[in-house]
Amino acid sequence: MGYNVTDIIHGEGNQAMLVHGRGEVCYRGPTTFLGYFKEPEMTAKTIDKDGWVYTGDIGVWTTDGRLKIIDRKKNLFKLSQAEYVAPEKVENVLQLSPLVTSAFVYGDSLHDSLVAVVVPDASAIANLASTMNVKGTIEDWCKTPEINEHVLQDIQRVSEAEGLFGFETVKAIHLEPVPFSIENGLITPTFKLKRHAATKVYSLEIDAMYAPLSNTEFINK
Repeated sequence: MGYNVTDIIHGEGNQAMLVHGRGEVCYRGPTTFLGYFKEPEMTAKTIDKDGWVYTGDIGVWTTDGRLKIIDRKKNLFKLSQAEYVAPEKVENVLQLSPLVTSAFVYGDSLHDSLVAVVVPDASAIANLASTMNVKGTIEDWCKTPEINEHVLQDIQRVSEAEGLFGFETVKAIHLEPVPFSIENGLITPTFKLKRHAATKVYSLEIDAMYAPLSNTEFINK
């Protein structure tokens, strides 16, 4: 799938873990199910002719022989330079910044870099605004260029410290004062980010973030 043979992921406690090889997790054996009832097309997509079941999970083998699931295949996207990105992996790193509560990382085949919608930690952003002598509310702080730049720099600092590759490093952010939630349609009942919904909701912000980085306009799909 275009992955590097070695990589770094984050395990329990967010510690860095060197891994060897990653890709879609497949399995087969005597307990493998035979297929979906009266769904031959779905069965063909899931089980190949040799009996391998394709789970749709992206996994890595750690150096101590453990299998670690890092994302869903459907969440992967390819940048314009052909690098594959697992957005959840990048989002987990961004959330290591004390300034960040949650994040939505976006990229596509028209661009060679990542951008992100970032929900800042309310308390941390208030302290930052006070230090920078910026008045107002969290909505005002999220619109302040100096604060945006400070958060971006901290995100990039953490990304470098945690071993992300250059193409996995976010190049621009939009600060969102309203947390992602089930109520606003951006989180599932199991607290997973709805990426397609987030892409639609933040299409204008994605355009604005990419504008200084390239001349290619974002196409809302």
